Amino acid sequence: MTDVPSTPAPMPPPGGPDPEWDGEAAAEAVRKKVQAILLRESEISLDQQGRVIIDRGSTRVFINFFPQPERKVVYVTLTSPVAYYVPITSGLFEHIAREADKWYFGHLAMSPYADDTEHAGSAYVYFTYSLVGDFLDPDELTIPVFAVLNTAAAIDDDIVEKFGGEMFRT
Repeated sequence: MTDVPSTPAPMPPPGGPDPEWDGEAAAEAVRKKVQAILLRESEISLDQQGRVIIDRGSTRVFINFFPQPERKVVYVTLTSPVAYYVPITSGLFEHIAREADKWYFGHLAMSPYADDTEHAGSAYVYFTYSLVGDFLDPDELTIPVFAVLNTAAAIDDDIVEKFGGEMFRT
């Protein structure tokens, strides 16, 4: 068996994050750019957390913005719910492991609910993709946004049928 060398994590710039870089202002600028691009393609809305939202069929995409001061960029995450309250089983783990990365844009993931909640023992299953928002052109944004939305809408019935849980309702 051959050892595969691990890739070292990128090093932050010397001296750490730039104290003059305003991450919140950068995130707001990216949010406005994303909104302007997506308004040409679809109806959008904003939720109370400042996420951009697009509904499509049985799901929606939540577009969130995360400033990264050590890199002076804003990460944009695209996340579409596939199913809520899915019982955690070995079959679900195997399905996620085998299917997670079979798409060009995005991957299937799950997040267990906390043990101290009424949904302990179950998970939130979602489809997600991340990109750097500072230099987006329209195609770099719209292609993954609609790929994530359409993929989640295409697989949610299958996940709920095989493993249980509830689909997202717009």
